[in-house]
Amino acid sequence: MISTVGVAQDELVLGQVTASEWNDVYNQMTEKSFLVKYNPKKSKYYIKVDDWMNKAWIHFSQKEIESMRSVIEKYQEWNNIASENNTKIEKDIPGGQYRCNVSWNAGDNWYFSSGYMNVNFKIFSQSTKRHQMIMSSSKVSSTENEYIDFKMPTLYLDLVHAEELKQIISQENIEAKLGAYNKEKANEDLFK
Repeated sequence: MISTVGVAQDELVLGQVTASEWNDVYNQMTEKSFLVKYNPKKSKYYIKVDDWMNKAWIHFSQKEIESMRSVIEKYQEWNNIASENNTKIEKDIPGGQYRCNVSWNAGDNWYFSSGYMNVNFKIFSQSTKRHQMIMSSSKVSSTENEYIDFKMPTLYLDLVHAEELKQIISQENIEAKLGAYNKEKANEDLFK
């Protein structure tokens, strides 16, 4: 049986999403996965994404996760319209702008954002038949050292991956994962 408890204490993994990112070294898109996690003690959600140097936790509230479901629905709607009309689009998705705290680990050190990192969702057409949802962010500096900063890799999600993200952040999935987490914690408490 695979544990639902994440690497960090009291975090549970809601799911993993596959996306793509532009790789300057290879001059092409490469596969990039990220985790969606939940901390029931803090009632906080995280998108955990790594780049070549950092492991970052981008913090979201329950309200923002609920909003993100609507953003993905709007992306799905626009994807269908663009495909049916054989056209391209590049546009911010309404409601898809979030101001997030972020914490990241680089080597043995932890850093925390000195201000909010803007996370933005938009639709972007690679062609008249392929319309991706893009997640991107602004750059933030750490509270400890203004010269240490973080910007999440720009993630490109195809329709199937956006739908995967929507399922992962669905209330049904969250409740199922939380139920499994609570059962596992209760079992652990039997042996204290």
